[in-house]
Amino acid sequence: MTAPLFALFLATFGIATTELAIVGVLPEIGADLGVGIPRAGLLVSGYAAGVALGSPILTILTMRLERKATLLLLMGLFVAGHVLSAVAPSYAWLLGARILAAVCHASFLGIAAVVAAASVPPDRSARAVSLVWLGFAAASLVGIPGATAIGHALGWRATFWAITLVGAAAALAIALCIPRQDAGERSHIASEVRALARTQVVLAMAISLLVCAATFSVFTYIAPFVATETGLRADALPAMLLCFGVGGTLGLLVAGRIRDRDALPAVIAMLLAHALVFILLMLASRSPILVAVAMAAWGFLFLAPCVPLQTRVVVEAREGPNLASTLNQSAFNLGNALGPAIGAGALWAGLPYAQLPLMGAGIAVLGAALGLLALRLDRASVAGSEVA
Repeated sequence: MTAPLFALFLATFGIATTELAIVGVLPEIGADLGVGIPRAGLLVSGYAAGVALGSPILTILTMRLERKATLLLLMGLFVAGHVLSAVAPSYAWLLGARILAAVCHASFLGIAAVVAAASVPPDRSARAVSLVWLGFAAASLVGIPGATAIGHALGWRATFWAITLVGAAAALAIALCIPRQDAGERSHIASEVRALARTQVVLAMAISLLVCAATFSVFTYIAPFVATETGLRADALPAMLLCFGVGGTLGLLVAGRIRDRDALPAVIAMLLAHALVFILLMLASRSPILVAVAMAAWGFLFLAPCVPLQTRVVVEAREGPNLASTLNQSAFNLGNALGPAIGAGALWAGLPYAQLPLMGAGIAVLGAALGLLALRLDRASVAGSEVA
């Protein structure tokens, strides 16, 4: 991993950690600030809203800045948001600080994907993006458990101070390791907006949304699923989640080796396999070994398609990739929000936990169908250009 890619990886690690680490200290936050758990849970929703809605606006406002300057500005806001979170005297203050940190999320990851792809030859762009996205895997395996442990040992405010240090270190690494860009490489709003109108960009974003919706329609309820359907004790859940995290890490490593020209067929195949894994999870829920295998495969098939999809958006929106890349991050987060709602609706309608994976399988198949449409359009475009 080159120094610029490591700087982006470190920042991604901090961003991915802060999104979910707060879940582990919600009771402590609620008790300290005098709010119930449901209201404290809105700190997670507020962050997601900041990601989905605030980041595209911030991307537009910073579009005329060179990319390195934008990355440093975003990490500055990230650090500021966490300092304000760590010293928050009230719930409203903490919610506002979380939203401030969140608006950097999609903007940073979107621009980081563009910078990573541009830092290597075109045939290695997906691998470069996957190395940056290993920050998500590192957060799942180390960052989130570590931040939670720090919060339990030293208080919830220490969790935010620890993430502040990660953000500051990432900002320093970006300042030292990422070269400045020429003025000619700056983006223009008109070209960014035109790029969004491309059919393939829209399809890639829709598939990105469905990848996350498929997973979170089931993953959100994995604790009650394990408790009611697998026969495993509650203390077995961390091991199952570790299997998921290990699978996701392997998925990111493999995704970086998928050639750009093979990315779309690979995404389609992984979505179909994703649906099959959900069926396996449902049918083999009474076998601990098969559940562990299914969880690892699920983690792999959740994160592996994300890299080629992000890279595809950058490539297809090449005339103005910054906004499109950021909006694809918003699409991922909208999927994170839509999936739990779909799962909740199914449960309210009477679907038992045992059959909840059917919802995930159906969403994954829909994503594969959109992938086939995109592939057909790709091949029609190639055929048309050859005739011309």
